[in-house]
Amino acid sequence: MHHSAYVNAEKFAIKYIPNLKGKKILDVGSYDVNGTLKPIFEKGIYTGLDMEAGPNVDVVSDAHNIPFDNEHFDIVTSSSCFEHDDMFWVTFLEMCRVVKPGGYLYVQAPSNGPYHGWPGDNWRFYIDSWKALEKWGKREGYDIELVEHYIDETTPPAEHEGDRLWNDSVAIYKKKPLQTFNTDLKSIERGHLSTTYRGVTMHKCPFDVTMYQMIINELKPDLIIEIGTYKGGGALYYADLLDIIGKGEVHTINIMEDVDDPQIINNPRIKRFTEGYQNYDISLANGFEKVLVIDDGSHHAHEVLEAFNKFKSVVTLGSYYIIEDGVLSDLGYNSTYGGGPLQVMDEIIVNNQDFTVDRKWCDFYGENATFNPNGYLKRTN
Repeated sequence: MHHSAYVNAEKFAIKYIPNLKGKKILDVGSYDVNGTLKPIFEKGIYTGLDMEAGPNVDVVSDAHNIPFDNEHFDIVTSSSCFEHDDMFWVTFLEMCRVVKPGGYLYVQAPSNGPYHGWPGDNWRFYIDSWKALEKWGKREGYDIELVEHYIDETTPPAEHEGDRLWNDSVAIYKKKPLQTFNTDLKSIERGHLSTTYRGVTMHKCPFDVTMYQMIINELKPDLIIEIGTYKGGGALYYADLLDIIGKGEVHTINIMEDVDDPQIINNPRIKRFTEGYQNYDISLANGFEKVLVIDDGSHHAHEVLEAFNKFKSVVTLGSYYIIEDGVLSDLGYNSTYGGGPLQVMDEIIVNNQDFTVDRKWCDFYGENATFNPNGYLKRTN
């Protein structure tokens, strides 16, 4: 091993794996020829592999068939070996196989230098070589990424090496970690239908529940009109948020009496109306300085439009008319709800210049990552 090979491996370890304790390291081509990488990695669990028994060789094996299970090592290295390997691309795939998701591959080989057979000297490697190996690995099914590559033209040779000739070519790959967040809209829907607040059913996506407390804290509304009470979990949540800021009341509207929890029935901040939004006396909103309206009603397209046209006038400047559950379209319920809220959303936006879609909330967790896509309508005029 020449001096610059050791220096570059040390740089890799310092930058990418500062804490080696407990890490499993496989060094492919570990035979000690004028030095090894072991001093760099000995704080981890180091295994040296080579095709012949000898100093610093723990496992004797052909690198084209590495005798370890898939995803066994945290780090797999090969230094000053690929130039001698008659099928380095096969070795590279084996390295990809045995490294864990989230683990690193480190490969160094010369881009320059004289013939040095061990037993043969077959290749030199350039920047494009490592890019080609990345494509090869991905083609063969390994989700690897070339995170850094360079040719070392600055590290001086050791005194006994004479003039520097090798110009080490270095590649660092990372195997992408497994995706641990694995869900879809249907699974979120199942969760949202089971969500409760203080033991009361509240059909809300957790993203929107979180955003509501931020919106209410910013606005500090005097009145929240909720269309669609059901069991009252939403109304109770809003009332508690108003209690925290020290003012405000909730008018929650339903077509029948579904509420049976005394936390809602006896709550001084909640007023219940059970004859539908059509029969709500709009003048009850008079005199409130800041009014927020949330439509969590039937979600039928024609009723979403009808409710908006009735209640839009009470929304105060800077506040919101929030149309819930436009996600029903993505969940496949368009026919059930006459097209759902999104069926009329464009019409509402085009015909009501006093309102604009507030992308701050629609895109808070990612573009329309909400059960209310394009549904956070802010009054701007």
